[in-house]
Amino acid sequence: MWWNNGSNQSLTSNTALTDNVWRHVAVTYDGTIKLYIDGVLDKETTKTAPITNSNLFTIGARRNNNGSLNNEWKGGLDELRIWNQALTESQLRYIMNQEIQDISNQVEGEILPTTVTKNEVVSIDWDQLSAYYDLNSYIGTALNDNSINKGYAQLFDRDRFSMDLQKAPLPYISTANNDWEDINAWENGSELFTPGSFRNINGATVKIDWNIVKTNHELEINNTDITLLGLIVESDQINVNNDHGLTVTHHLLLDGTIDLKNESQLIQNTDSDLVATSTGKIERDQQGTSDKFSYNYWSSPVSLINSSSINTNFSINDVLKDGTLVDTPRDLNWTSTAVRDALQVMPRQLPQYLVDGSINIPTYLPDNTLTGLT
Repeated sequence: MWWNNGSNQSLTSNTALTDNVWRHVAVTYDGTIKLYIDGVLDKETTKTAPITNSNLFTIGARRNNNGSLNNEWKGGLDELRIWNQALTESQLRYIMNQEIQDISNQVEGEILPTTVTKNEVVSIDWDQLSAYYDLNSYIGTALNDNSINKGYAQLFDRDRFSMDLQKAPLPYISTANNDWEDINAWENGSELFTPGSFRNINGATVKIDWNIVKTNHELEINNTDITLLGLIVESDQINVNNDHGLTVTHHLLLDGTIDLKNESQLIQNTDSDLVATSTGKIERDQQGTSDKFSYNYWSSPVSLINSSSINTNFSINDVLKDGTLVDTPRDLNWTSTAVRDALQVMPRQLPQYLVDGSINIPTYLPDNTLTGLT
């Protein structure tokens, strides 16, 4: 980045970017200039701010007064945003994997709904955008500006650029049944880092925990914990294997299935929303002792499957199943006796009078109250 305010000023990243892979790059200034790569602070330093002038602002090259170009950059560009305020790190991350839109003069993401509890950009007015080129529409060589200023951007030297279909992850979209960490699972995967993966930025290895993902395929999480800012499971399922965790920090829409194998877990942080109209389900394996005379502690589900509300009442018989055949869970055989079986039957048996509700768990002094199956 280069500018002149009486003397030449420049900013060069500490990190060399990998060729042919989409990256998110942002620069903010609040007295200190900061450069972020994929939402991670790469460099900060003190520089003199640009002065107000009528010179041309250019991206991808430096245009001289005589119209010639130098310092040309070869690569793809998408989602060019110029702000009147310095965005915070959390704001940059929130809109890194989604286009933005004007909703009642407020900046909102195109993917996550305006009602998200942890809406990091809700305080930003749309008129804080000096220019916004989403590159979705253009006239000849003029890019449409979606800000209130409507200042067209001119594509310079037509023989040296081409318009292409969008390939940046806005958001990540699944394209095939595959391992989560395989680039072939993702649309335009050969030009992406997989969501929730590690990056080397400013000499450190950083796990990107703020991607937004849409899935419509069966994906396998096998080798790592995954944390996402937003997850939209439109259909099919995500299998979380080998006791790994899947964490969603802001927004989860579940119209497919998340299957938590063995001791794998789904975690939503405080104020992370589960969309009430979700029609999908979570499957989890109840670990414990295969003994009708032993207590096993288990957590309740979010709610029964429906498309209107969450955290509704449920009966144990509705949600606790025999998972011996993992792909076809069956109703348990609830028995009124406590006789130990010499041979385990199918489906599995449990005595219904041992189904208790426990309180005071934090003190590890359970006060059991008989609840039964309903």
